[in-house]
Amino acid sequence: MTAKWRSRRLLFLVAALVLTFIAGAAASTAYAILGSDGVDANQFNVTYAGVTDPVDSIPNGILTLELAEVDGSFSEGQSSHMTVDLINTFVGLNLLTDRVCDATGASLGWCVQVGAQDWAVMPQVLLSPVLVNDVTLMWGPGYVIELGGDGMQGLATYRVTLQKPDDPATEGMVVTINLDGFINKVGGPTSDPAPINHVQNPGFEDGGAFWERASNGGRSIVDDQSHTGSHSQQMLASNRRLMIVHQEVLVEAGDVFDASAWVKTQDLDGMGALVELVWLTAAGLPNNPPWSSVIGSDALGFVTGTNDWTQLTATGITAPAGAAAVRVNLMIGEDDVGEGSAWFDDIALITP
Repeated sequence: MTAKWRSRRLLFLVAALVLTFIAGAAASTAYAILGSDGVDANQFNVTYAGVTDPVDSIPNGILTLELAEVDGSFSEGQSSHMTVDLINTFVGLNLLTDRVCDATGASLGWCVQVGAQDWAVMPQVLLSPVLVNDVTLMWGPGYVIELGGDGMQGLATYRVTLQKPDDPATEGMVVTINLDGFINKVGGPTSDPAPINHVQNPGFEDGGAFWERASNGGRSIVDDQSHTGSHSQQMLASNRRLMIVHQEVLVEAGDVFDASAWVKTQDLDGMGALVELVWLTAAGLPNNPPWSSVIGSDALGFVTGTNDWTQLTATGITAPAGAAAVRVNLMIGEDDVGEGSAWFDDIALITP
């Protein structure tokens, strides 16, 4: 990559961040000014930051990190802090967006504490991360809800930076999250938030982001087949092995989920195309986890032959005792001829 291209990419990134900032500020200002009578609206712009332990000393699995308020404020006159989860796997240290913020387990996101009051910031779209000079940047929109209290809610744009250390043996990763938006209360307490899909990049519109083995042999993200949007995950059948693409989601024993996926097939024999949930005792395990870590599995169903887009569903699935993570497996079995294909799109794992 030439210096000229790096410079252009950096300028593009800065422009995108500026536009995101302007959009968030404009939305919160317009809502506060133009909101109807009886709307109690408050704007906020706040930045949180924290540093992990030295990266090389962090074991595989989930790491909880508390971020301090370093600029602006979430609620005027009160200090606050944010708690997030990160996962350390063989691919590195990554920020998660589904930390449980209340006792019911329904509010998932980044948790903000303001005095005795708790809030959940729930990212709704995680745009493709951009890596510039060892700094990963992410941004997008999200919901903000008060947990209990007066039923305040709102919207925010968020901007995340993950700064890799120069020396991972002695230095930690610096995590910074900025929120810009508004919170308001209209009438009485707010209704329950919309269900959250725990699968990230469920329609493959961000390529293979958050999915493992999405571009390995016989597997690719394509733009000529889709149920919604413009992309899907394609797999080509093999007469020698299974084809699997998976994403891991953190769970707790007793969590209840509704799961679904859309599948299209062409000339598949044998087991066909299958979607299943595999329950594991730990997160961040290898692609082929040891049998001792597999608790069990639940299948959404399978499709064989040639079929247009078909939805596979399963409701009321309960995470078994000892479960810490679930693999959402998209797969096709061994094909006698090895000439069939399958496409997967709009994968969902919902807390009802």
